[in-house]
Amino acid sequence: MPMSKKLTVTVLVVGVFVAVGFVVHSFYLRAMHTPMPQQSKLIDCTGSVVTCSFNPRKGYAFSMVMAGDSRLSGEVRIERRGNEVVVFNIDSQRGKPCNWLQTRGIPEAWILTDDLYTNYPGLQQYLTTGDEHRITFAFEHPPATNASVWMTWLEAYKDVRAK
Repeated sequence: MPMSKKLTVTVLVVGVFVAVGFVVHSFYLRAMHTPMPQQSKLIDCTGSVVTCSFNPRKGYAFSMVMAGDSRLSGEVRIERRGNEVVVFNIDSQRGKPCNWLQTRGIPEAWILTDDLYTNYPGLQQYLTTGDEHRITFAFEHPPATNASVWMTWLEAYKDVRAK
């Protein structure tokens, strides 16, 4: 085989390997940034005022969800490092129905923080990754005993794997 044919074949083979490598790397990057739904039970509603702590991971689209068939209204206070970050009202009448807890046997749930998403980034703007947050729920009337509040968010696959 003459030298120019060998060079042409070599260049073509290297080009194919580079192109395939680029495609594989692109798919890998896309997979690593795929959003994965995450959730954590914050607290069971055992009284008119309940407090919990939450340490957010690297994520986005945070929402608080009330699980159970109890109607409620009240106030949420979030503190970080002893300082008040935000206080906002919640009301299940304004809540948006949510079905993801059905996989956990909870037939009815309501997104309590949907009102915060009128301006991006919603609840996320009050949460700092890696910091412990104290969250206090003050209900006008104690919710039913089967009620609980959950936090849900999206996390990139690469961050979920790093747990």
